[in-house]
Amino acid sequence: MPSPTDFLVTPAEVRSIQKRLASLRLAPSPAPLASPSDTSASSSSRASLISSGSDLKSAHFWLQDDRLPRTVRTAIRAGLWAATVNSTIAALGEGLRKKDPVAALRKMLSRTSFQLFVSILTFSTLYRSFLQAVLVARQRMLGNLSSIAPKEIHRDLTGGQQRRGMDERTMRARLFARLVRLTKANGTVPTLAALLASPALALMPTADFPMTALSLYLFTQALATLYAEGRFVGSSIVSWVPEWCNSGLLYALGNAQLLWAFLFEKHAFPESYGNVILARSSAYIPPRPPQLPDGVDWPSRRTIADHVAILATPTATAPAFPSFTSPLLSSLTPSKHPATPYPAINPVLDYSPAHPAHTSLMCAMLHPTEPSCKTTLLNHFKMEWLASARFSGVFALLASVVFRSKRWWKDPETEIFKVVVATLQGATLISGSIGTAWAMTCLLQQYLPKSFMPRNRFFLNGLVAGVWILAVPKHRRRELGLYVGRMSALSSWRILEKRGKVKSVPYGPHLLLAAALTMMAGMYEAEATKLGGSLKTLSGKLFGDKHAQETIANEKQDGDA
Repeated sequence: MPSPTDFLVTPAEVRSIQKRLASLRLAPSPAPLASPSDTSASSSSRASLISSGSDLKSAHFWLQDDRLPRTVRTAIRAGLWAATVNSTIAALGEGLRKKDPVAALRKMLSRTSFQLFVSILTFSTLYRSFLQAVLVARQRMLGNLSSIAPKEIHRDLTGGQQRRGMDERTMRARLFARLVRLTKANGTVPTLAALLASPALALMPTADFPMTALSLYLFTQALATLYAEGRFVGSSIVSWVPEWCNSGLLYALGNAQLLWAFLFEKHAFPESYGNVILARSSAYIPPRPPQLPDGVDWPSRRTIADHVAILATPTATAPAFPSFTSPLLSSLTPSKHPATPYPAINPVLDYSPAHPAHTSLMCAMLHPTEPSCKTTLLNHFKMEWLASARFSGVFALLASVVFRSKRWWKDPETEIFKVVVATLQGATLISGSIGTAWAMTCLLQQYLPKSFMPRNRFFLNGLVAGVWILAVPKHRRRELGLYVGRMSALSSWRILEKRGKVKSVPYGPHLLLAAALTMMAGMYEAEATKLGGSLKTLSGKLFGDKHAQETIANEKQDGDA
């Protein structure tokens, strides 16, 4: 029978704690370990318990073979880990917003963390339990294949009947063989167990918790890992996809959709992402002149971006991309009317002031003092590349310190070089993609008719701007492609939902999370090397040790014996 401590810590951890206490002279030394022969006998007895046909009939099945302690231990640790991570992030957020310590403590002990603990605890418990039950059921089914195999077709059929009988027999035999192969596959049992345990995810919190973002992240990461594994093994399911359909193309397409949403459907665009774009667009978003009196209103950055969409949308009274005549050219005979029928941007044209060489209102609004679009693009790189380098350098340094801290002690020169290279690549990507998107607005306005795709041409802006993804290495393209793809998918769904094309799916994020964990369980139990980075760590926390793989090895040993 297991001891109470087995439900929280493993025997190896208990022994490690005892050794530590003994070294501090706070407890006696632990007893010596059992002999290897005893250990092998215990392992063989546990394997025989799994493969025996009376496992499910035994009242003490879950207490034997350390199954119940292992299941409870894994579930409790998974729930505590999830709640701790959520509480820490919430407390750090309150601290960064300079809230009082009491508010940070309330965030740490919130209902959201408790719901997360209960949901993950329940899911992990159900997963481990279903994993054991399905393993036993599969073992029984594989042991009785002869009783469920297709029956022989009578050979006394003649003519067409014999031919049809043989075809039917062949089809049934092929289907049965595929079913047997699927049943024997290492990932089938954990996938089915995770699917059966997924209703526990309905307990996941939705208020004050990024449920949608978490579900999308795990789903896209798991799907991308599964796709990469299929390409590696040459699976016919994904072999038809061309090589150029990769994360770089996903980034470009997602960037095109997001740029269009940024201008025309700002409700479906991430506000934080939009703030980064506007902050890195100082050459195309004219700042307020320092000598301008306080009584004169000046449009915000978001207002100027909104007017890009307004000027690109034809109306009954005005075409798309209207022309512009500078007020300076008519100073001898001033007009009684404002410079343009757009009062929000008139201060930019009047007080910047707009250069007389401008003939397009779009260009006069975006870069009023500089009539050359090429010079404006060069000025953008001069102004924004260093700022983008500082921005990307901070993230590159933090990522290196957090995820590669041990390498800093072993080889700091290499890590410094990697941070510098990542900073240069990130600065080039950020400044290049943003500047190209703005510059394409001027370029297409000059060479395309005003009535030709006035709004949809911004998809081409974003697509061309996405070419800068080639400035970063392949592994970074995958991360950025999935990130932009997630935001684009969520933005597209919100746009379609607003237009009534789709309806909200009840528990949609929960279903997406269930699909993600189902794929992760199958890949983790089949072979954990398929998963990398955060997915491998998360799978180890949720699913525990690779139970299915150990049991499969025991089954093979029993079969060979």
